Amino acid sequence: MTQHHPPPGGKRADPTPAAFQALLARDPANELCFDCRRANPDWTSCAFGIFICENCAGKHRELGTHVTRVRSVRLDEWEPAQLTVFQKGGNTALDRFFREFEVAHMDISEKYQTKAADYWRVQLKAQVNLTDCPDPRPTKSEGREMADHYSSAKDRQAQLASRIQGLGNSNFEQAKKPPKPSGCCVAM
Repeated sequence: MTQHHPPPGGKRADPTPAAFQALLARDPANELCFDCRRANPDWTSCAFGIFICENCAGKHRELGTHVTRVRSVRLDEWEPAQLTVFQKGGNTALDRFFREFEVAHMDISEKYQTKAADYWRVQLKAQVNLTDCPDPRPTKSEGREMADHYSSAKDRQAQLASRIQGLGNSNFEQAKKPPKPSGCCVAM
């Protein structure tokens, strides 16, 4: 991850790129954290095209990079092409989508691992890459289900404990690695 460092011996100007200020102004919902509605979010989920606060960014990181990728609006350097995901997505668009599938109320650890979230991530990536979405849109009831290649945090902990019990110390690090997602559902 590329970090933006202040110039030697100096203060840096407002580190929020002008392009982000335009995105925030374009959709007032982007000025609040998508997950907890805290004002002035300084973080993003690139996989979902949303703005989140520092606290929720930590919760997104716990999901793993196979689900979401978190970057700082102010600390990371951004290429113009990387901003396209926020032009195509945004807090209002994802909120509308999650409400349609009745997953908006779910906890962070669950809603981003549903089939609806999986579809959003894949179709958003397709929009950014100007390609067709390879996955069929789930039905409303399917959208609330956990995606096949994800499991709940409790299930993952139980799976990890079971895998560790069956291994010696030399294989401990291998046991901690999560299973790879199947199909095209790799986060951006």
